[in-house]
Amino acid sequence: PDRFNTIFAQKGWIATDSMSVDTMEHALKYAECGEMVSAEELLVNWFDEEHLRLFAVLRSRRFHRVPERKAQIEEAIRLYLEDRYWAAVPLILLSADGFASDVLGYSPFKEGANLSAFDSVVGHRTGLPSLIASVCRSRTRSTADPVALPYRHGILHGRDLGYADRKTCAKGWMLFIALVD
Repeated sequence: PDRFNTIFAQKGWIATDSMSVDTMEHALKYAECGEMVSAEELLVNWFDEEHLRLFAVLRSRRFHRVPERKAQIEEAIRLYLEDRYWAAVPLILLSADGFASDVLGYSPFKEGANLSAFDSVVGHRTGLPSLIASVCRSRTRSTADPVALPYRHGILHGRDLGYADRKTCAKGWMLFIALVD
């Protein structure tokens, strides 16, 4: 997990209990050979319907405080599978915030939120805490330039307009699944 996070965390990917170890190992091999495009393509492809239904829907349902959350997540999956990223990415971010806030009692995106856990792959300081810090960077100017991460503030406040692609959307799912883990 540390090797994976060292290479991929700043790009929006972190080791989780849910993600396939084989997928992470293969992505590491690509990255270590200088084939980052292939590595990220492999990671994006892991976020298929089967994995999203298993890890975003089924595993999260035990934590739901609001029954409608399942419908919200299902809609985000439909939008993603239909390549409707303009709508999918914000809905994933909203779902992640609402889901985690319901469980934690505070927003995981709040400054100073404690997201580390000594006995957790995703809760390692190089995992979820690092990912949250990256996606919460301040975005003060509007731009249509492509973004490398699903910047929460930039997307939800209408500053980042270059987020509507499959990779950015998959990184949104990475965030959601990491929060479930």
